[in-house]
Amino acid sequence: MAQGHKFHVAIDESMAPTYFVVTVAEPECRTLHWQFFDRRHAESKATAERQRLEAQFCVAA
Repeated sequence: MAQGHKFHVAIDESMAPTYFVVTVAEPECRTLHWQFFDRRHAESKATAERQRLEAQFCVAA
């Protein structure tokens, strides 16, 4: 059943260059947001969250 779970990780650049927002929407209907002043930090966080969620749902399957 865990394979049906989908998550979404995105970087919102609408406020760039002031800041970038990383949004993570998890299957449990939880949505998390982080603000970064540097795009590289936003990309690192987005990558880390994707890896975390992939591992979480792979283990759960």
